[in-house]
Amino acid sequence: MPLKLLTTYRYRLLLQHTYRHNHMLQVRNVANNENKLVGCSDLTNMRNIGILAHIDAGKTSTTECMLFHAGVVKKIGRIDDGDTRMDFMKQERERGITINAANIAFNWLNRTVNLIDTPGHVDFNFEVERCLHVLDSAVLVLDGTEGVQPQTISINKQMTEWTLPRLIYTNKMDRKNADFDRSIKALRKELEVNPVVYTRPVYINGMFRGVVDLISMIVRIHTKNNIQCFPVNGENGGFNEQLIEMGVNRENLEIIIHSRTKLIEELVSFDENLLEEYFEGKTPSPENLKRLLRSCCVNQQVSPVLCGSAVTNIGIDLLLNAIVEYLPSPLDRIESHFPVNFHHDANSPLIAYAFKVIQDRNRGSLVYLRVYSGVLKSHSHIYRLGDRGSEKINRLLLSQAGDLKEIRAVGPGNIGVAVGLKETQTGDVITSDETILTEITKQIETANDCVTKRTASPSQTWLTNLIKLNVPDAVFYCTLYVDSKEEERELVKALNQLTTEDPSLRYKIDPNNEDLVVSGMGDLHLQILIDRLKHEYRIIVKLGKLSIAYQEVPTIVSKEVYETTSTMSGREQHVEIGLRVIPGGQNIKVVNRLGNEVVISRDQLKAIQNAVRAVCVGGGPLIHGPVTELSVELTDFTCEEVTSLNIVSYATRECLTKALRNSELRLSEPVMKVEIKLSEEYVEAVLADLANNRRGIVKRVLTDARASCLEAEVPLEHLLQYSNVVRGLTSGYGEYSSRFLTYRQVANEHQKTIIDRYKGY
Repeated sequence: MPLKLLTTYRYRLLLQHTYRHNHMLQVRNVANNENKLVGCSDLTNMRNIGILAHIDAGKTSTTECMLFHAGVVKKIGRIDDGDTRMDFMKQERERGITINAANIAFNWLNRTVNLIDTPGHVDFNFEVERCLHVLDSAVLVLDGTEGVQPQTISINKQMTEWTLPRLIYTNKMDRKNADFDRSIKALRKELEVNPVVYTRPVYINGMFRGVVDLISMIVRIHTKNNIQCFPVNGENGGFNEQLIEMGVNRENLEIIIHSRTKLIEELVSFDENLLEEYFEGKTPSPENLKRLLRSCCVNQQVSPVLCGSAVTNIGIDLLLNAIVEYLPSPLDRIESHFPVNFHHDANSPLIAYAFKVIQDRNRGSLVYLRVYSGVLKSHSHIYRLGDRGSEKINRLLLSQAGDLKEIRAVGPGNIGVAVGLKETQTGDVITSDETILTEITKQIETANDCVTKRTASPSQTWLTNLIKLNVPDAVFYCTLYVDSKEEERELVKALNQLTTEDPSLRYKIDPNNEDLVVSGMGDLHLQILIDRLKHEYRIIVKLGKLSIAYQEVPTIVSKEVYETTSTMSGREQHVEIGLRVIPGGQNIKVVNRLGNEVVISRDQLKAIQNAVRAVCVGGGPLIHGPVTELSVELTDFTCEEVTSLNIVSYATRECLTKALRNSELRLSEPVMKVEIKLSEEYVEAVLADLANNRRGIVKRVLTDARASCLEAEVPLEHLLQYSNVVRGLTSGYGEYSSRFLTYRQVANEHQKTIIDRYKGY
């Protein structure tokens, strides 16, 4: 028999009951938070997920629908209306984009879901990266009209590096040009994942009206005020005639049958017993298919693909079901366990990871922490792994997007916000027991060694990734101007706070003219900074010309020795230091090459390391761009025991500056990966412009029945105002997007042009 239809009246009652039930759960949870541990007593019922997507794929809209279904909100927030729960910043609501990742917890099918909604714009990719450190799984949202887009590729690569199981949700299926099967092909080709179709779109008279669950084979048809559920097959064989009478054509139903067969064949290939039974003509039960789909998803053998529309609220409930049924709990993620002696339970020593720091005008630093083992308690002391420093947590908070509720403790697998930690930074590992810092350090050293030897276990690889916070290189910079010295002092204070929040923002004082220079990931990144300075700090700044953030890279080995003698308090202080600059590497690396006979204190070594980094960040001799891709070896060191650390730092700076001048520095420029969508008739003109005017390297040209797509690598210098050029070359129909790819050395002839331009020749 077909499932009983839900009338409009009954459907409304169902929604009201669902909201009331889930809302009461939320109220009880918040009320109890002050007196009990935040977290599930059974970690198998917890899901820590992220929602990730290319910008404008509908990620936040999908999240808002999920919160509505879970009873967190009474009304679905809409970006166009500026009333979304997750995008609560002024700048987010004005621009209709996500800037800061926001997390919220809710219940679904008696499971707790900790959800982090992340930005989709490429300028805020670092915000995505640091959230990936604390996720157990993810939902990748696709735009069903576009399929795989540039930022989709970048995000998927990041998820793969973190070995995150994922669901893929194809959104915007209500659009006329949406193509579900084209998106599936793009997933296989562009992302190199193994997509398994779990739900498919259902059309009535050519309009997207529902989805089908390929395991239960139940079609869910959505109208304005009700949901009608039908089995695909009729009682006497063949298709369900009610579906055909409603306007679902037979071709759509045949595709559903074919898709289910493909789903079964894909899944049973991972289970020898079920595969053998399938060859004998036995179809696996829905229970076995669900069990197998979960196992394959958790082990990253497949990525289940669902579809729907956030605008019409179709397919969201099945997405929520899939999150709790197929994505892993913290206990399933063996990769994210500390290798020895530390486990996901409340009785183990506390280990937590600080993945985000926010500066609150009233509360001070808010440190967002994921707890991996033990219990994080309010009013407790914590110890940092990096510098062995200790601080006290004054209060603990539970984050519900823009709302913060006070709690007493946070258990394993959960996320809490600590108040009172002034020194803890993004990327810090903390514990409540100073005695285990040495054990954790040994584990990290062992893990790093195993990664180098390519013998690391999954948990060792995860651990090395966790402690390695990859802050991207800035690609744009500009000068900030204020009207007075007092405002400049306030501006520096504000920038100290904002760069602590977002390490991909940087600032420095130009040594030539004492201008305050800020750098970031793009024009939008810097515009958001200016807006926040105005509205949050009441500082009006004038923005200088936006410029490319070139880097200076040594190309030959250079060694220098520097001596200095000074008199302080009537006592002579002598320092001799030798440094060797070696090209290569991704970041600034300081290596101690002193023999055992050379005496150097920990504080002196730290002063040398800090001075080296200060010189490199402050800029090289060519155009004062940051010096990168080098190792600096400490080869000689002599000083008196009472020598000031300031003298040691001074000698280090002078020695390194001389060594860099002799290292044949070359400029390195940011190169972007560019994707241009256009009609085939305009391809030749755009290709000619890329080759002749922009030093572009065309990687491939793709053409299908709809349009052409060019992919190229282009120096950022030649992409300023490029969107206007694309529109001009394509009569207004071309679309262009880009993302940072790498830094690449500049050719000799072009380097001279850049230096002359910088010096004003």
